[in-house]
Amino acid sequence: MYTFNFLNQNIYCQFIKMGKDLHVCIHGGDRSHIGASVVTTISKGDFQTHNEVISLPGHRDYIVAKWWSQKLAQALQTTVSCCCGIHYDDIQQTEIEELILKMDIYLDEVIDQVEEEYYESI
Repeated sequence: MYTFNFLNQNIYCQFIKMGKDLHVCIHGGDRSHIGASVVTTISKGDFQTHNEVISLPGHRDYIVAKWWSQKLAQALQTTVSCCCGIHYDDIQQTEIEELILKMDIYLDEVIDQVEEEYYESI
């Protein structure tokens, strides 16, 4: 599990290998929850990603879930599902934008290690 801090609260990222596929669970802030789930597959012929997105009304967790799912699916060339639920009480729009940018940076920080662990376990 990876832990990141944003606005003085932790965000947790857990990775579960399921056969050759990967499930990612991202949650935290003031209150963990399920806000969105995304499944990304890779077309073997053209290496295009295809996403299925389920998002609860009014939630923007799909932005992080989709990006993490796509980027990991491309890196690992496998199906990746990502469930995301990050909630901050009274968060402002500028803080949401900053959180999305930080989550991209966090993914870049962990992706090499996740790739290494993934390929070691095949």
